[in-house]
Amino acid sequence: MRTAAASAFGLRLLPSRKRPFRCVGIRARPLLDSAQWMVPGAGALKHLAPAFPFRGEQIRPLAGPHEYYDAVLAGIRRSKKRIVMCALYLGSGERAKACLREIEERLEAEEDLQVSFLFDAARGTRRSACGTCTAAMLAPLVQQFGSRVQA
Repeated sequence: MRTAAASAFGLRLLPSRKRPFRCVGIRARPLLDSAQWMVPGAGALKHLAPAFPFRGEQIRPLAGPHEYYDAVLAGIRRSKKRIVMCALYLGSGERAKACLREIEERLEAEEDLQVSFLFDAARGTRRSACGTCTAAMLAPLVQQFGSRVQA
């Protein structure tokens, strides 16, 4: 038994022996052999996932959390159309709060700006030592800006 989604990712669904139409497990088969994954220009990867072309000189490693938050803040300040933030969780410190304040200011300044947050559900709702969590920190933005903010 196969579904379109399972086929697209090279998965084969294994039916239950008692109920032939109920799937109980997934067995993956490789879409490409290891050599195809490693060979530049193999071309098959571009059909499996989105890609962002760049050159090595366009990449600058970040030295630590302070540099990371500074880079995030700089990106927020430059945004005009969209901000997409994906992470395990946001944090509850001053730098995380500064990011949210900056996003709020950008939303007020740019009426076409759309903001999307994608955080891990378990970590995003876990309360920190100070009693707050990522979900609680995002709630005021969602309430204030409605459909322009997705969390």
